[in-house]
Amino acid sequence: MPVFWRTMLAWLSTALLATLLAACRGSDDEDKPDRRSQAERAGIGELRSAPGATVFVANLSFSLRNYGDLTAIAYSIEPRAGTWSKPLAVSVDKSWLDRRGAYQSGSARLELPVFGLYAAHANGVKLRASFRDGSQHDFRATVSTAPYAGRPSCMPGPTSVPRAVPNGRPAWTSCWSRTA
Repeated sequence: MPVFWRTMLAWLSTALLATLLAACRGSDDEDKPDRRSQAERAGIGELRSAPGATVFVANLSFSLRNYGDLTAIAYSIEPRAGTWSKPLAVSVDKSWLDRRGAYQSGSARLELPVFGLYAAHANGVKLRASFRDGSQHDFRATVSTAPYAGRPSCMPGPTSVPRAVPNGRPAWTSCWSRTA
């Protein structure tokens, strides 16, 4: 074979090999940045509930992949039907969670104490995780509690207490008072 054809064949073989190797380096998806929000990448799931110190407290835990991007967790307890109560709302920022050691990196789980639950009730809890990029992830839990077994408080009935209002007219709020 003449030198020209050997050189041409070697050059084509090298070019073909380089093209094949470049094509095999990976999928195009690896080159694209992940455009999902931090809330979408959080992987929040596998919600668990455990009893707390009293029937009014529970320890909720859930899986969370990107704890470093978390800024706060908020929750509210839905009012019990047939009561005059309003939803309890609590917000906890990440620094408080850090001080408590609430995140377990080995299991990628965050544990959050939830207080203000109704005894002997399936409590609806709405949770919201907020992240550094401004995104949020909303999720719900149902926390069932045992009946209260402590000493009963004697509450004979409502006592009306006046409260100030901006327009100057008296307003009345009912509250339960404990007798000694």
